[in-house]
Amino acid sequence: MFPNLSVTLGPISAVAPLVPQRVRKYTEEGVRIPRRKSVRSENFSSYLNLFVQTLRRYWDWTQDSRDSETFLNSPVFHPTLGFGSFPAASRSGQASPLDVGNGPFASYMLSYGPRGVVSNHRLTRAFNSTLLPYLRTALVSNTTRQSTFETFRVELEGGPMTPRVKIHDAGHRIIGGDMGDTYASFGDPLFVLHHSNLDRIWDSWQRADPQRRMSDISGRSTTDPPYEDITLDFSLETDELAQRVRIGDVMDTQGGVLCYRYV
Repeated sequence: MFPNLSVTLGPISAVAPLVPQRVRKYTEEGVRIPRRKSVRSENFSSYLNLFVQTLRRYWDWTQDSRDSETFLNSPVFHPTLGFGSFPAASRSGQASPLDVGNGPFASYMLSYGPRGVVSNHRLTRAFNSTLLPYLRTALVSNTTRQSTFETFRVELEGGPMTPRVKIHDAGHRIIGGDMGDTYASFGDPLFVLHHSNLDRIWDSWQRADPQRRMSDISGRSTTDPPYEDITLDFSLETDELAQRVRIGDVMDTQGGVLCYRYV
């Protein structure tokens, strides 16, 4: 359900001074303490690799989107081993967002959203069953059959004039609550699993014709004007977290900057 995605991570604590609102630092020390005598030895590299692989996953929701029962019972939403189940009243697919009540993010507090408002609130979700068809294999296959990045991009995420829901939006809105909010969606840890899968789909599309598609890029720099047209020379903003990189330098996940692969 969660194939591995190996990548080097920086400390979350490095983000805290850069964000005006409070940032929670996940306590990774708990898994280190029992290994305190060996983490500085030759065993550390292999242990670190296993630790990182456990952290970095993607969610292939095509395996869970057959129907509501399959989706709601996905290991992703296991109440203790997963990311917490949907609030009981929202499992019908019709309720308003409610607090997540179990799992590791029960009572998890966020400080941003909804709709760009700064507010302290608990993580919320609300299942939207009508979006299941947009997360199925047929739609993903149609997306990866596109011959250019521009048509691939529109099938994946749509555009201002797109008449129907696309895969990107569906993954957010089917979870609802904070995940379904444009401004606050990053507050739900499922944001990472969803976007990792979108990246995996793009990677799959690229590798079907790498000679051409590793340099095929288009689109706009922002959703609203003023914006720039994206090219391989466009510089990606990272604030103070890291040096800027060109899009052309990170088109290949197995290139020198990113150096990871999906399996």
